Amino acid sequence: MTDPKSLALLTIETLQSMPKLLEQIYGDLAKPGVTQVGKALETILGLGNTALIPLRLLNEKFKLIEGRNLDNYRKKLIEIEAEKIIPVIPEIGIPIMDKLSYVQNETLAELYINLLAKASSKEFCSLAHPAFVKIIDLFSPDEALLIQALKQANAFPTLQIEAQLVSGGDARIGQFYTPLEKIVSLIYPQNIQVYLTNLDRSGIIEIVDNTWLSNEKFYDDLKSQHALQESPPFDPKTIKAIRWKKGHIDVTPFGKLFIDACAK
Repeated sequence: MTDPKSLALLTIETLQSMPKLLEQIYGDLAKPGVTQVGKALETILGLGNTALIPLRLLNEKFKLIEGRNLDNYRKKLIEIEAEKIIPVIPEIGIPIMDKLSYVQNETLAELYINLLAKASSKEFCSLAHPAFVKIIDLFSPDEALLIQALKQANAFPTLQIEAQLVSGGDARIGQFYTPLEKIVSLIYPQNIQVYLTNLDRSGIIEIVDNTWLSNEKFYDDLKSQHALQESPPFDPKTIKAIRWKKGHIDVTPFGKLFIDACAK
């Protein structure tokens, strides 16, 4: 266990060397936003893995990744008035700074950086919940893209084929269709249902399959987007009848807060 006195000494030393550290990261203390960064991070530098920043910057790969992510953070703080910058709380700042040292995917890094920027603002810090850091940890790059797309509406239509089986009962077959995989260019669009299930489990969205949106045009547009047949072919030996099962995706209140805090 780290000696509290040693930890306190380390924190003091880090704060005293902050100008040097910021210069090491940004190259020029006069660069716009650097002063804001110093003010926002002053309470967390020297705590947790943030104390290792000087060592990480000696490694070219870490320096490239962390330097790029921290520079994007600096650019966001330029947009915040200096008097509205506040120190980031450790519960949010420390784990995010750790992630920014190695997250290479820019879409994922953007979620962390936006959350850190909100936590740095007196005006928007109420949006920044510590649980959001752990939620982003569970996302793939494609799911980070979907988070950006979810800003466009509070609800989205879904379609899937429902078959009435000869043997009795109903079954969902085939692909799960939404407009989201057309709104963004996913790396693996065939995984859309897996991604949405993960977003549902994270509390960002709710997948509803027993009710649908009242505007039928949403479903007509969805069929057009995916070039879906009105009456898909089926094998009468195993299936009596077939139809499109309508549902929808709701962005939850928790999800709206997360999107406001983490999306662009």
